[in-house]
Amino acid sequence: MQKRGYSHLDIHGSLVAFAVAFGIFCASPRALSEVITLQGPNVVASDSTFFVIARLSNNDDPLVAYSLDLIAQPQSGAIGSMVGNASSSNFLAPFNVISQGGGQLDPLLSFIVDTIGDGVFFNAVNEGFEPVMPAAPGVNDGLALAAFDVSPGASGNFTIRLGIASVLVGETFTPVPFETRTLTVFVPEPGTLALVAMGLVALHLPRHRNRVKNHR
Repeated sequence: MQKRGYSHLDIHGSLVAFAVAFGIFCASPRALSEVITLQGPNVVASDSTFFVIARLSNNDDPLVAYSLDLIAQPQSGAIGSMVGNASSSNFLAPFNVISQGGGQLDPLLSFIVDTIGDGVFFNAVNEGFEPVMPAAPGVNDGLALAAFDVSPGASGNFTIRLGIASVLVGETFTPVPFETRTLTVFVPEPGTLALVAMGLVALHLPRHRNRVKNHR
């Protein structure tokens, strides 16, 4: 999929600008309670695709919409890149906070796009801007399933995090404060990955032989 003309600060059709501006001037400061956790594999191979799940917990405020700006940021010493893949991403429909919380994703205002910064952006809006049920674990706590493509020859640690265009929009159309639990993904060098696999096989063989002896 080709990159569309969206950046982290200029994403047309989203509620980010309105929600943030309205919240700064109208909302009183609140303690963080909502938590967005990014879950996925801790080790992936280069030249592969992996998936990250964004889940919402401690959700006390019914939502009408949300935007997630997922970014893969290389840590010091990392080589290559991880690029968001919007065409392979989705809203995690079986557990989505809106569609499984009594609402329905607006077909015009809900979308997923690649961003210029090599991330993937999710915009989800409930039809009619009505609030949905608060997120319940394993029921409607899903926000997104984001796909990332790892470049050939990549290696090192990468942090999957949320960018500044991420926002939860509450029933009064004000931003709901939240904290993020990021995900660190390690890409070993191809030779290292092969050695690790061989080591696991070597560790497994003695155990297998002992089991065979015990059954004789």
